[in-house]
Amino acid sequence: MLKSTVAVNRFMHSLARLESPLSATERTFAEARRFGGTRILDPAPVQSIPSELIRNVDFIAPNQNEAEALPGRPNACMIRNLAEARLLADELLGAGSRGVVLKLGHLGYYVTTADWIGGIPAFDVEAADTTGARDTSNAEFAVSLSEGAPLLKAAQFASAAAAISVTLSGARNSIPTRNVEEKYRTDTRKAVC
Repeated sequence: MLKSTVAVNRFMHSLARLESPLSATERTFAEARRFGGTRILDPAPVQSIPSELIRNVDFIAPNQNEAEALPGRPNACMIRNLAEARLLADELLGAGSRGVVLKLGHLGYYVTTADWIGGIPAFDVEAADTTGARDTSNAEFAVSLSEGAPLLKAAQFASAAAAISVTLSGARNSIPTRNVEEKYRTDTRKAVC
């Protein structure tokens, strides 16, 4: 029995990046799937992703650079708008992921599943330091889902958290508290895409 099974059984949400050995991520996601847990994969750093791993992913969540460089993409191109984001999301859904959360910088987020498709406008902020924005976004998305937020709200929360984080310097110092994030979402929402 894997040690990760205990964590998966207890917390029901798994978030991984490709910095860990692929075999560990594959085992963790397989166990999470067995227990009905939600599996979120941030495919960084970009590398070949085994098809078995993709089939065990609920949400694949690349940023724009990773999305453009994912191996095996037959239609690789720079994502310049939400229509191009939709093409990529369809490719990733076709590969076996049940959901896609594309983090597209100034274009916002593009989120799709078999049942839902939509763009989340970016917040209009002046970035000071992007260090930690990815981790902040991923963590907020996973936490929001674990708290029962619907997909759209979880992606909006992740977008708000990332927007706040890029306005501050440093990885740890830029992670917003929930109170700051909620105030920011309600006070300063500006669509730019």
